[in-house]
Amino acid sequence: DRLPQDSVIINEPVSVYDKYKFVIWTTIFVIMLLTILVISLTLNIIKRIRLESELQQHKDQLERRVGQRTKELAEANESLKESERKLEKAQELAKVGHYVLDIQSETWKSSLKLDEILGIDETFEKNINSWLILIHPDHRGMMEKYFQSDVLTHHKKFDKNYQIIDFQSGQEKWVHG
Repeated sequence: DRLPQDSVIINEPVSVYDKYKFVIWTTIFVIMLLTILVISLTLNIIKRIRLESELQQHKDQLERRVGQRTKELAEANESLKESERKLEKAQELAKVGHYVLDIQSETWKSSLKLDEILGIDETFEKNINSWLILIHPDHRGMMEKYFQSDVLTHHKKFDKNYQIIDFQSGQEKWVHG
């Protein structure tokens, strides 16, 4: 304050702040950016850990459900196998069999007892034409017409007595389908 107003000081010592002002502010700015980055990464890691924990809980729950469903399916399969064994036994005792017709493919699947009644085995091609071959020649035309008209066209239940020829033995048999 004692110097004249327009005087210039020569060799005035420069303060550290003035000398390194740019470096100081740049360092502060970089430290702030790094702090924000660290906080952001920390929050991201915390969120990821929480989500991984939730995901693990859902995975465990799903595995329990799969285990439960697998057990239920195994029990249902065993029950189904038991029912099939009982059905086969009942069909054996009653000397009846059953079949399932797939109209789209014109093929059918049959029980072992029906195969035995018809005199066929698993190598026999099971389609409508091969079924017609099993029918006694005196009944073949009537059965083909009945099947085409009543069953396929008018969607009636197949309910007919007719004669077949046992494929293996050639024996004539009466069946109901």
